[in-house]
Amino acid sequence: MTSPFFVSSKTSGDAAGERYAAHRLADLCVRHIEAVQHPQKAVEAVVCELVEHGLAVAHIAVHPGTSWIAAAATTDVVPLDAELCSVGRPQAQALHEIIQLGTTQRWVLPPHTADRIRLLSLVFGDTELVERIEEAASKELLFFPLRARGRGYGLLSVAFRGSAELRSEAVGDLELLVDRVAMSLDTCALLSEGRYLASTMREALIPPMPQLARAELGLWSRVADAGLGLGGDCVAVTGDEDDLSVVVADAMGKGVEAAVTAKRLHAAFRTAARVDRRPSWVLDIVNQVASDEPEEYAGFFTTAACVRSRPQPEGSLLVDVATAGHCPPLVLRADGIVETMQARGPVLGLYPDPEFTADTVTLEPGDSLLIYTDGITEAQSADDVFGEERLTEELVPLAGLRAQAMAERLGLLVDDFADRLRDQDDRTVMVVRCPVRPVETAAAHLDEPRSLDSRAS
Repeated sequence: MTSPFFVSSKTSGDAAGERYAAHRLADLCVRHIEAVQHPQKAVEAVVCELVEHGLAVAHIAVHPGTSWIAAAATTDVVPLDAELCSVGRPQAQALHEIIQLGTTQRWVLPPHTADRIRLLSLVFGDTELVERIEEAASKELLFFPLRARGRGYGLLSVAFRGSAELRSEAVGDLELLVDRVAMSLDTCALLSEGRYLASTMREALIPPMPQLARAELGLWSRVADAGLGLGGDCVAVTGDEDDLSVVVADAMGKGVEAAVTAKRLHAAFRTAARVDRRPSWVLDIVNQVASDEPEEYAGFFTTAACVRSRPQPEGSLLVDVATAGHCPPLVLRADGIVETMQARGPVLGLYPDPEFTADTVTLEPGDSLLIYTDGITEAQSADDVFGEERLTEELVPLAGLRAQAMAERLGLLVDDFADRLRDQDDRTVMVVRCPVRPVETAAAHLDEPRSLDSRAS
């Protein structure tokens, strides 16, 4: 498909028709960008659309953050390999200088000489794109700076086949198209960066569970704001297989504010547990950290459950538990009996010198300890609350499941129960299970326990 918008002609065409064509093409490009929501794929979609509408070559290079993103397409309407469009340091400098000019630039290319190749390589590097421009015998290049939020951050470069050129009257219409594409690409890059930051923090707060020989760990977690991908629940695992510490915490609030609070205390949990693994001691230290928070964070309280697990010679697990305003952990015996841990303590940051009362339980092979946040019991359906009684009932048939299967099964049960319009809380389920027999892993055959303290904090 071609458009009169890009037709080579020295005569005046239908100005209104060309303007309409420009708006239609801008709509197409913006829809592509919004559909893929991925910067690299977005620039590839735009250059392909431009070439399909009459250009011989289209190249976009944007620098929305810390690195360049580039794509190019030629008359076969297939984007060149991303590696062939990579922006090196010399090209970055040339692109930056053109962008800083702030206006559309028109370069008349010299005939097929070494100077022509040097000029093209200055902008595009020694890539296949230079060869494609040579094949098209383009006599000029047009550069359109991409601007958004008051700064230039990229460049659209276009070339026509042979003596074809964009008529001067149509340059303004194309500039309007470029402005819309620039704004849309910038938004796409911002959203992508936000998703990356959120996923990075999310993985720090809810890390993958290690595979251990002497204890099984299972984890399921869901944030209330699925679009943002951040919440206030966090999990910390530290120590080694012979003396393991697990913390599940729930910072007040939702979204970014809750995640920031959780991340600060997450580091404090891991640091305290490296010094002394006693759960009540860990909570006392973290409470001091929470109490000393700056005034702007003073009202962001956090609940937590801290667990210490130590395998015993006969194959059981000795588990110490302390809580800070947190839902009491539950013990699910292999025969389906459910017991409630009696650990008690106030929320973190509320009192300067609280008392955290610990409880101890022995998990026999097949027994599990369930730690969960209040998003589980407070999940709401259209006319009911999930509640502690329902939780206990739903746990009974899960006896005997492996730790990860139990965590996921329970989490999905609550998800099915909850009404998303009413239910607006993060949910986390953590299971510590005493294996029926040692898990056959490489670590199980090591004389030295596997340390988990090297995991990212």
